[in-house]
Amino acid sequence: MKHRGQPAADSKGMRKQSTLNDPLQQGLRALAEQRWSDARRWLTVSTQRSPRHPLPYIGLGLVASEQGDFARAHTYAQKAMPLLSARGSAPAWARASQLWRKLGDAAQAHACAERALQCDPQNALGHLAAAELALAHNDPARTLDHLQHVPESERDAAWQFALAVAYIYLKRWSDALAPLQKCLQVDPRHANARNNLALVYKRLGQVERARTEWEALIRDVPDHLEANINLAALLMDGDQDELQRSARLLQRFEGAASLPSVYWHVVAQIQHRQKKWEQAHTSYRRALDLDPESADIRINWAIWHYDTGDLDTAQRLLLEAAQRAPEDQHAFLWLGSVSAELGDIDRFLTLLLELLQKPKVHPQTLFNAAFVLLGSANWREGFQLYQQRPSRVDVTAAPNCLAYATRLPDQMYGDTILVTQDQGIGDEWFFLRFVPQLAQRGAHLHYATTSKIAPLMQRIGWFEKVWTDWPPPTLFDAAINIGDLPFLLQAQGPEDPVPIEALPRHRDAAHLILAAFGPPPYVGVTWHGGTSLLRSAEFQRVRTLNKIIPIEALARWIPEGATVVSLQRNPLPGEIERLAAAVGRRVLDAACFNDDLEAMLGLLAQLDHYYAVSNANVHLAASLGLPCTVFVPNPPEWRWMLAGDRSPWFPNARIVRCGPRGAWPAPAEFDDRSNPAPPS
Repeated sequence: MKHRGQPAADSKGMRKQSTLNDPLQQGLRALAEQRWSDARRWLTVSTQRSPRHPLPYIGLGLVASEQGDFARAHTYAQKAMPLLSARGSAPAWARASQLWRKLGDAAQAHACAERALQCDPQNALGHLAAAELALAHNDPARTLDHLQHVPESERDAAWQFALAVAYIYLKRWSDALAPLQKCLQVDPRHANARNNLALVYKRLGQVERARTEWEALIRDVPDHLEANINLAALLMDGDQDELQRSARLLQRFEGAASLPSVYWHVVAQIQHRQKKWEQAHTSYRRALDLDPESADIRINWAIWHYDTGDLDTAQRLLLEAAQRAPEDQHAFLWLGSVSAELGDIDRFLTLLLELLQKPKVHPQTLFNAAFVLLGSANWREGFQLYQQRPSRVDVTAAPNCLAYATRLPDQMYGDTILVTQDQGIGDEWFFLRFVPQLAQRGAHLHYATTSKIAPLMQRIGWFEKVWTDWPPPTLFDAAINIGDLPFLLQAQGPEDPVPIEALPRHRDAAHLILAAFGPPPYVGVTWHGGTSLLRSAEFQRVRTLNKIIPIEALARWIPEGATVVSLQRNPLPGEIERLAAAVGRRVLDAACFNDDLEAMLGLLAQLDHYYAVSNANVHLAASLGLPCTVFVPNPPEWRWMLAGDRSPWFPNARIVRCGPRGAWPAPAEFDDRSNPAPPS
C-alpha cells in the first residue's frame, strides 16, 4: 500500500526525479525569468551532474552574454558544440543558435537554427531561434514568417516578444503594443519587453508614460543598459536638472567592457549639451569607431564641429551623413545651413541635384531636398518636391472618394472645388495667400478644416462655405490640399501674407486688458513653439527644428519700459516668473487668448512689437503687418530662408538666427555681418 506523499515509481521501480529538484530545469526557468545568479548556480550544478549534456553549458553561455562577459560565453559555447553533435535535440540546437547570435557569429547561429528545424521541423523553439536570427539581420518579414509556424499553444512570452520586436522594426508601433503587453502578462519580469514597451509608448506620443516605464524598470533592474540609455536620451533634452540626471544614469557604466556605440553617442550628446567640448569630441569618436556607417552620429558630431567653429569639417561630416542616409532630414537641413554660411550653397545644390537623379529616390529624400531648395529661393523646383511632404504622402485620398488634384486647368468656371487643410494652423494660414490666384481661374471654392482657424477662414470672404465637419457632406468636382497650391499654380515666388483686420470688439477688449495692466508700448513674447520636448512624440537626438529660445536670451531684446505680454501657449510651471525676473517687471500671462484666434488677433492688433519664435501667431501678425523679431534656430525652417535677416514671405519681420554653441546674439551684437544676405 502506497502511503500518501510517497514518490511515484516508473515501470522499472525507479523513483522519478522531481522537476522541482532538477537543476537543469531550475536553471532554464531562472534564465527565462532573467534571474542571472540563480540561473548560473543551478546550471553549474547541472554541469556537474550531467557533464555530457550540452544544455547547461549553453545556458551558462547565455547568462554570461547577458552580463556582458562574452569571452566566458564563447568558452561555454565551444564546450557545448561537440556535445550537441553527439546528443543535440531541437531545443538544444535552438538555444545554441540564440547563444551564437548574441556572440555575433551569424554563421554559427544560422547553422544551429537549421539543425534545430532538421531535428524537428515543427519545433517551436527552433522557429523562434530562426525568427530571432532574422531579426538580427534586420529581416522582420522573415521573422514574422517563422513565428507563424509556432503553434498557438506554444506562443509563449518569448514568441510574443519576438513578434513585438518585428513590428518595432517595421515601425508598426500600435501593432507592437499588444504582444508586448501579453509578453509581460506571462512574464512580468521580462526586462527587455518592459524596455521596448516604454519605447513603443514614446513612439505613440505617450512620452510621460514611457518615462515612467523606464524609471520603474531601472528601479527593478538597475544594470539594464538599454533602459538607462533610453531614459538618458529622453531626459537630456529637458531642463538642467534633467540633463544632469541623464549624465548620472550613464556614468555608472563607465569602465564596463564592450559598451555599444549608442551608449557613447548619447554620452557625447549629453557632454555636448553640458559644453564639455573635449569630452564630447572623444565620445563622438568612440561612437563612430564602433558604428562607422552611422549617419546620426555624423550629424551630431558635425554640429559639434559647427559649434566649435570648424565649418569645413562639419560640412564634410554632413555630406557623408546625407550620402549614407539621404532620407534623413537633419543631414540635409544642417548641410544646407552650413553650406550657406560657408558661401558654398551652389556646390551643395549641385550635389543635391545629382543625388536626385539616382533611381528610386526615397520620398523623404525628395522632401528634404525641397526644404533646402525653398530655403535657397529655388521656388519652382522646391515646390515640386514639396509634394513629397509626409503630411501629403500620408493622405491616400481626398474626402468623398475624390483624388487630390495633381494639375489645374487655366479656366475652371463652373467647377466647385474643395480646398482642405494641411499640417498645422500656421501652415493653413501661410498657404492661404495663394488662394486668390486659384479664385482667378473661376472656380467656386469651399474650405474644409477641423481647426480653430475656421472663423477666420470664413471671414476673409474667399470661400463660399467653410466646412468644419469631416468629411463635408456636399459633393465637389475636385479637391486640393492647400499645401499643394504653390506647385499647382506654378508659383514663381513669394506672395504677400493674407490681409485681415481684428474685429473691433476683440481689439477693444484687448485694449482694456492691456491698459489696466500697464502703459504702452506693449510687446508680445513667445519663447517656445509647439509642446515641450519631453511631451512630444518624437524626442530628437539631434538639435534641429527645435523652435525655442531661452527665456533669458529673449529678455535681452525687450525694450526698457515696455509692458510685456506673454503669448506663450501652455507655459511650463515657473516660466512666467522666470521671464518677469529676467526683465525686472511684471508679465501679463495672455496664454488664454490662444484658445480663440479672433481674440488673439485683437490682442496682436494692440501690440507694438512681437518677439517670438515661429508659431501660428507670427503668421497672424504678418497679416496685420505687426513688426516682429523672429528668433530662428539653426538649421532654419525653409520659410525663414537659409541665411539673411529677412524672409520674402514675412516682410514685417526681422530674423535673429541662432549661432554656434546654441548662442543667441544680443541686440548690440546683431548686425548684417552676422546675417549674410540670403541667396537670390
